[in-house]
Amino acid sequence: MGWLQKVGSGIAIGLATVIPGLSAGTVALVLGIYRVFVYEIAHFKVRPMILLILGWFLGVVFGVQVVRLGLQIIPEAMYALFLGMVLVTVLEFYRRQPLSGWQLAGALVALGTIWFLVPHDPLSAVVATGRGVPWVLLAGVVSGGTLVLPGISGATVLILFGMYEHVIEMAAAWEWTGLVVFAVGALLGLWVMTRVMDRAFRRYEAWTLALLTGLMAGSVRPMIPPAGDVLSLVFLVFGVVASYIFWRQHRIKGGGTSNAW
Repeated sequence: MGWLQKVGSGIAIGLATVIPGLSAGTVALVLGIYRVFVYEIAHFKVRPMILLILGWFLGVVFGVQVVRLGLQIIPEAMYALFLGMVLVTVLEFYRRQPLSGWQLAGALVALGTIWFLVPHDPLSAVVATGRGVPWVLLAGVVSGGTLVLPGISGATVLILFGMYEHVIEMAAAWEWTGLVVFAVGALLGLWVMTRVMDRAFRRYEAWTLALLTGLMAGSVRPMIPPAGDVLSLVFLVFGVVASYIFWRQHRIKGGGTSNAW
């Protein structure tokens, strides 16, 4: 992977970090870097991650300042774009790792769980919490842990805890004390979850891929656009085409399952 692709992938993951309803883990899967992403974080491979981290930082900053405006103006169209990309990736997963028997059942259970747990409106908060240091730290741990779980949006988790707006305000205003506390929690949660996922890949690769496929498929619920929205349809088609071209190029280059995921 070239430096430009690494930075671009980091930017995409960074954008997903701050967009409610969009999972950074799902984006990593769509980009074909999920397995490497998990392994390098779990084993503190910092040097190969520098460009990805730089891109992630740029994506977060850009997302905080700009993407929220886009979600306010054309939210359905943007989610339709993500929907098209995710659908193609789910089909690519199934093409590379066909599911049968108990693995298919596990994928369907994961799909149903995420489908019913994730709200259709990712901007609806259901839990009210405080905004002190302990809550900011806890919010960081939870959102960081969900960063590598396809189908689970860290931003949506923050909304469910009533912390999304507060964290976004801290980032927009560069409130360093709060941001450092949140970052410490996020790094802790991210490291713990990547260790879990890395071990799962090494011991139960087929089952892990089956569950990830189900989680990713279930994550599309908040992305489904309203019927009759022409702009959303255009963005959906664009997302499908872009994702198809990406995976087709990946197959031409000989990318295998282990390297991509």
